[in-house]
Amino acid sequence: MMPFLLGIGWEYYKLCRRLLPSNFIPYALLLLVFQPTFITQSILIGYDLFMVYFFLLAFNALINQQKYLFTIATIFLCLCNVRGVMLHIVLLLLCTFFINWKRDTTVRTLYFLPALIALSLWAIYHQSQTGWFLFSPLRENTHESLLPANMMLKQFSFIGWKLADFGNLVMWLMAALLWLVFRKQMMD
Repeated sequence: MMPFLLGIGWEYYKLCRRLLPSNFIPYALLLLVFQPTFITQSILIGYDLFMVYFFLLAFNALINQQKYLFTIATIFLCLCNVRGVMLHIVLLLLCTFFINWKRDTTVRTLYFLPALIALSLWAIYHQSQTGWFLFSPLRENTHESLLPANMMLKQFSFIGWKLADFGNLVMWLMAALLWLVFRKQMMD
């Protein structure tokens, strides 16, 4: 996992260097290092670190208009797991609505196709070997159904509790405070 942890740190640093003034970069790096979920995932061996690395790699490549690196990163992002496909869609939306590549939208979206083709080929192969597509029929599928309003409210309160419990709320408050200080410095 160490190469991916170092890769996450490097890609995060490059993103911070591009978006933040140089005197805020050490604080941004501290936010990453002390983020409780990141610390926990760094200890575990799971797909989440791969997804974070490939997402940051693809995002930086997207910003820097490195189209081939972006394509390679999104292929690996999509092949990590289903959540990687969702992050691939987020990158597509970022590209379409917020980041202006020099070419038209049709050419831009062509760089997303190799990842979708690779995912489709893997899914066809997987289905031919196992007999099921993406989700195993042996697992309980109750978490994939639409919830009633009271259960949605419970889920949102659970998310709020976890944000507070894991210290993420403190991290968001620190980030907001840094943003306010940065904004005040920019206005002065």
